Amino acid sequence: DMGCGSGLLSCMAAHWWKAKIRAADISAEAVADTQSMADGHGFGRYVTALRSDGFSNPAIGAHAPFDLIIFNLLAEPLVT
Repeated sequence: DMGCGSGLLSCMAAHWWKAKIRAADISAEAVADTQSMADGHGFGRYVTALRSDGFSNPAIGAHAPFDLIIFNLLAEPLVT
């Protein structure tokens, strides 16, 4: 989950697929929020939140290739 924000997509993916989820965000607060949400909803064993600018954190590349990359696209770039 690139740009994981609050962790909602990460938790939903863990719920649906019971798979290991790597959640990344450039914001330390978003990473903490994501891990807190995952832990609080019982998905902590599936979700690992990492601070990263895109794919720059080596812990992300270490798990490549990925079956699926999810993100929440902002509406503003689409409305031009």
